[in-house]
Amino acid sequence: SIKRMKVTLNHIKDIWGSGTAIKQINISDIESFKRAYKDKHSVFGINLNLRNIKTFLRWCVDRNMIKNMPKIKMIREPKKLPKYINECDMESILNADNLSDYMKRVIYVYLTTGCRRSEIVQGILDGNILIVPADLSKSRYERQISLNDTQSKIVKEIHKKRDTHLLNGFKLDNFSQLITLAFGRACKRVGLKDYTLHCLRHTFAVTQWIITNDIYEVKNLLGHTSVKTTERYAQFNLDRLAQDFPNAYEVRLEIEKVRKNAINTPLINTPFIDSEDSSRIKPQA
Repeated sequence: SIKRMKVTLNHIKDIWGSGTAIKQINISDIESFKRAYKDKHSVFGINLNLRNIKTFLRWCVDRNMIKNMPKIKMIREPKKLPKYINECDMESILNADNLSDYMKRVIYVYLTTGCRRSEIVQGILDGNILIVPADLSKSRYERQISLNDTQSKIVKEIHKKRDTHLLNGFKLDNFSQLITLAFGRACKRVGLKDYTLHCLRHTFAVTQWIITNDIYEVKNLLGHTSVKTTERYAQFNLDRLAQDFPNAYEVRLEIEKVRKNAINTPLINTPFIDSEDSSRIKPQA
């Protein structure tokens, strides 16, 4: 976030000039910024810069550097669905010969837990529970993520390599970046462009939505504070998801059979029903 803010500040210096006084910045300057980058950046990229400009100007207001900040109108942008990786492509990544076995295990644990990158790297392992302290959690609440034995072993392996990395004098950011870069290269090798490690979280969310058909359960698994954030995963066409995730969809069908049987199977004898004629209700005593 800090690096991205620096990029934005350099952009506004290029457009407005480094000698421009902050007090002189007005709506016309904001509009000139939009025009300058109209054909250089996507709508999403321009809005990202505009949000950073808002943050910067609010910072200036809080420190009495300016009295009021100009109104910044965002550019309307189409909403995009989360970017996931289908079963076939995921299989290709995990079976790639030029990806180390360790990195395959790392990708596997992110895929099957839906964790953010920092949650696994910096979380605290307590048995088969990964604890994400509140100060590391995006929701600012402590997260407790249940792991199976395989996932727990992989997280231990990641933490061991992390500790060795730090003892050798390297920074934690560098360790996290190595995971991101390795995954990006793996995606490119199988023909996937512009995919990031966070796409594994989206993939986890989509598969859990397919299997459970319960957006609130998916919300809890992801650690979202509001179900509105999770609801975007329910916007996908189910037939498309069945095509992209046939194994997950098969699990869903099996679960639906169990639920249907449970509904149709009484757990206790129905009161007041004559065993000889189930259509006739016995009179109450």
